[in-house]
Amino acid sequence: MMLAHDDLQAISQLFDEKLIPINQRLDSMDKRLDSMDKRFDSIYNRIGILEFKQNRTAKKLDDLAFSMQVFERNTRHDIHILQDEMETVIEVLKQRDLIAQ
Repeated sequence: MMLAHDDLQAISQLFDEKLIPINQRLDSMDKRLDSMDKRFDSIYNRIGILEFKQNRTAKKLDDLAFSMQVFERNTRHDIHILQDEMETVIEVLKQRDLIAQ
């Protein structure tokens, strides 16, 4: 059984009509996916900014921790010097009988 050209054209037309709703749904899905891509790009950019800020904040925190360590070391050293000087002052005062021994 051989179909005539007109029969094939009619079948093709029927398929085209049946595929129209599917094509419309696919077009709608494409639009939604494009919209999602834009939102994901925006989120990706924001994540990049947040990572940059987090790295900068972490560096500042590391710098602050180092500064605190230096401050603590210097403070301990200064206190030690003050204690030595105080002991010297006390010893001089004792030698001059300005305080009780």
